[in-house]
Amino acid sequence: MMIDDDMEAGSLGPYHDRPRTFRNMRTKPYTPLIFRILLGINVCVLFILLLLGFGATFYMGASTSPIIVIVISIRILSFLVSIYLIKWVLAKDEGPLEMVQGMIVTERWLSNLKE
Repeated sequence: MMIDDDMEAGSLGPYHDRPRTFRNMRTKPYTPLIFRILLGINVCVLFILLLLGFGATFYMGASTSPIIVIVISIRILSFLVSIYLIKWVLAKDEGPLEMVQGMIVTERWLSNLKE
């Protein structure tokens, strides 16, 4: 009964209310392991290894069924198109000042909803 009275009175002890702080994706303090490994590899060596891997896949696919070569070719082509689209979107500007301010307001509103 004493605990209920303390809860009703609001005197639960020396707890100090602190504002909550949540990390978002932009303030992540670490880089994932796979990115650290890939960033440490020379780009030319990585490209040569990827070409050798694709060549081996094509060789094995062509020896078993030609449809596999077509599927892998479409997969590689779609990957290259996605890289192009990513670079194209990231090269665009952020827009006028009103749009940027609206985006900031929207991000604040969404962060308040998460709390």
